[in-house]
Amino acid sequence: MDLSFEHILNARDLGGIPAACGKRIRSGRLFRTGGLMEASSADLEKLAACGIRCVFDFRDDHECAARPDAPISGAQYVHLVP
Repeated sequence: MDLSFEHILNARDLGGIPAACGKRIRSGRLFRTGGLMEASSADLEKLAACGIRCVFDFRDDHECAARPDAPISGAQYVHLVP
């Protein structure tokens, strides 16, 4: 899967990383990025086409309010307060 974007930094597939009970995360199931706040319309369309269904944001409340993530069509947004 092509993870190059116009404005999203540090995007990568976490497939292959060890998981519980000696298993590994399957490729194409879990992704991470440096942030969605700078995402272009084309970036958001590409993420939606990849089937992104849920976005977990680990930033604190202040960071989220100052620079909110752009929404991905069809994806649920979950803010996990550190």
